[in-house]
Amino acid sequence: MKHLLPLGILAFCSVVLMGCPYESHVPIGLPTIPVDNRFVGKWGSEDETYNKYTVEVKNATEYKIIQRSVTGNTAHFTGYLTDVKGATFMNLFSDSTQTYYLYRINLDPGGNRFTLMPISEKLSEHFGSSEALRTYVEKHLNLQSFYNQDDKEEFIKSE
Repeated sequence: MKHLLPLGILAFCSVVLMGCPYESHVPIGLPTIPVDNRFVGKWGSEDETYNKYTVEVKNATEYKIIQRSVTGNTAHFTGYLTDVKGATFMNLFSDSTQTYYLYRINLDPGGNRFTLMPISEKLSEHFGSSEALRTYVEKHLNLQSFYNQDDKEEFIKSE
């Protein structure tokens, strides 16, 4: 479980870099997994060179993520990890849009890179509660069609 936390931070970064993941007004779950300091630092992706991410500790269970573009623009997010039947998901909340972006994350055993795979934006259902969303995720988490494979990204720690 401790290895999954670094993935959460990386996932948060990759969400900001990716295309259009599923947007939700509710998260998959509440922030209960403790912060893993391996996620703290600067991250980038070879697939998305126009953004860099800085991950900081916000509190005991959440990360503060800052996206900086090559043009100098910044975006701010709050991210945290949720475990669903042994799979780790990043709940990424955008301060500007007041929306959650949801990703499945996998941390490399070495801890210096992670893969972020967004839940597909083609998901037609919208959920009024975290419980309803979590139940849906539990039923579909092993289906490839549940994710947007085209926007899957790998992030590498630069510091």
